[in-house]
Amino acid sequence: MSPDFLCLAESTPVSNVLEAVRSSKAPPEALAVVFARGDDGRVSGSASVVRLIQAPRRRRWARWSAPIPPMCIPTGMCTR
Repeated sequence: MSPDFLCLAESTPVSNVLEAVRSSKAPPEALAVVFARGDDGRVSGSASVVRLIQAPRRRRWARWSAPIPPMCIPTGMCTR
């Protein structure tokens, strides 16, 4: 698994998210999904690049990202 990914602020316009994908040096297969982060710096959602291409470019990124579901890790700690 590659540690390369894009995670941008929820307030970023879709056009800027797509530009970040275009200019990223990450491997293309790592950019199929882009992550959004909230004001607290935590990952708050994700969207496929296809969904972003279909989104109105002036809209804010948070409008097009799906929330990250809560999850538990093997140590018993849960997120959210």
